Amino acid sequence: MALFPGDGSMAKALGVLVVLCLSACCNDNACRLNKQLNELPDQEAFSRFKALDAKDQVGVYLWELTHSKPVASRYEFLLRENAGAVAEPLLDAANRSDGYLVQASIVRSLAKLPAGSRSKLARSQLVAAVERCKRLAGDERDEVCTTYGDMLLK
Repeated sequence: MALFPGDGSMAKALGVLVVLCLSACCNDNACRLNKQLNELPDQEAFSRFKALDAKDQVGVYLWELTHSKPVASRYEFLLRENAGAVAEPLLDAANRSDGYLVQASIVRSLAKLPAGSRSKLARSQLVAAVERCKRLAGDERDEVCTTYGDMLLK
C-alpha cells in the first residue's frame, strides 16, 4: 500500500521538499566547507583547510566554535600558520560574537597568534574584543578574559 495513493506526484513533491530542507540546513559557505572537511580524515582535512583563503579559514573555525565545539576547534592551531592573513577577520569576529564561550575562544586564538600579526591590529578593536568577552562573562574580572586579554594587549 502506497503512502500517498494516486500517481505518485505527492510522494515526489514530498521528496523534493525533503531534499530542499536538508540542503537549506547548510546554506552558508562556512557550513558547507565544514561539512566537507568533516567527511575527510584529519590529515586530509587539515591539508584542505590550509589551502583555503584566510576568510574561509576563519569562517570554518567560527562555524565549528558556534555550532559544534564552543571551547576549541581542531583548526585553531592551523590559524597560526596563516596568522598575518587571519588576524583581521578573527578580530572582526571577536567584535561580533554573542556567546561567552565562543568569544573567549576567539580572544584566546588572537592571543596565541604571533606578536607580529597582532601588532598590525587596531588596539582599540583589541580592547573592545576583551571588554566584550568580560561583558559576555558577566564579570569584569573574568579570569579567562583577563588572562588572554593581558596576553593580547601587551
